[in-house]
Amino acid sequence: MNEEKPGWFHCGRCGHLFQAKLGDGRRLCTECGKDPSTFGESVPKAAPRQSVADGVHGKVIKEEVSPHTRTVRKRRENHTVLKIIGGWLIFVVFIVIYGTRMWSEENKLGQQVRTPELKLDGLDNETAAILDDALPHCGSSLGRFLASGTPEERNQYISKPINLAGKMARFYSMNPLLQINPKDISNAQRSLLKLPSGPAVATVWNVVDGQKLDAVFFKEDGEWRLDWEQFVRYCDVPWPLFLAGSGNETADFRLLARLKKGDESAFGSHLNVVLYSARIGYPGDPTSPSPEFMVRRDSSEGRLLAAAFRARKAGKSPYDGGLSNGDPEEMIRVRVHIRRTVNEKGREFSIERVDACHWLSIDEPGIAPLSTEQLEEEDSASRDKDHLIKPTD
Repeated sequence: MNEEKPGWFHCGRCGHLFQAKLGDGRRLCTECGKDPSTFGESVPKAAPRQSVADGVHGKVIKEEVSPHTRTVRKRRENHTVLKIIGGWLIFVVFIVIYGTRMWSEENKLGQQVRTPELKLDGLDNETAAILDDALPHCGSSLGRFLASGTPEERNQYISKPINLAGKMARFYSMNPLLQINPKDISNAQRSLLKLPSGPAVATVWNVVDGQKLDAVFFKEDGEWRLDWEQFVRYCDVPWPLFLAGSGNETADFRLLARLKKGDESAFGSHLNVVLYSARIGYPGDPTSPSPEFMVRRDSSEGRLLAAAFRARKAGKSPYDGGLSNGDPEEMIRVRVHIRRTVNEKGREFSIERVDACHWLSIDEPGIAPLSTEQLEEEDSASRDKDHLIKPTD
């Protein structure tokens, strides 16, 4: 028999040239012993042939498993993305819950210091609408102010906060911080003040311990803010210390003034005025009376004070908004600039300027001074009244 001539073959695995019979379909590389026709892959071993008996015909059927069948590996689930999404959802839910709680607390704080059922009888529709809209915001500002524990925190809720930062620091370095729980106050009165600089809301608040808080609010940048100087009766230095000789020789004060006893008629060449400091929360209980001040009635200060005393006697007040006056009878509110001098007689005081007959933080005096003619008419009327009383025979 003729033998088949061997041929040359190139192994695709190891690159070796080897000889093998041409008709041999099961040739293997003589170097690596593997199938030379497979490139870069390992050939899985062929699954053994299984004989399955055909139960019907009794024949044996041969089944072969393809040598190229691959095992499919299950891919691992990546939980990183799920963790990120879950964490983000938890964060969003936390923010929503926290924001809702903060809004609820602020809303409660505003509700704690207002009484919506307070009637606004006798007011025109426009005024009533302004007050009804403003009071919740005023109450919220006052409540947050009282709930704050430092001057820096309270500065956020007052009118003109930047301008007053320095004053607040000096004031609270010499005066205690008012401590009142916002839950303990409720609105008793409210009115709209139509000031030359714009509208303001004047309010009175009752405290559970019997105190009364007098607060005025100005609208700034869409918010109703507390007139801090009016609220604390701001003075450059505590009035008792100034009377005792402490501090600068001149200072500005918010005080209560009355005419000297026996001089209530308020006529003559001078007004004899006594000044008192006002206690926050206790408007009917002034303290620290001053020595007597002699003010010429025909001076600008005297004519302004005379007009304020006359209005007070008639039951009126500057920018009267219908609020009941809780100040002591026959006393008026004044903003004054006072000088203290020391000489051989001791300490003496003089009123250098009367800025206003109210405590608001505005430049207007609040009342028109009496004219010279009005002073003369008032003096004449007072003298005629005295002459009407004649002794009987």
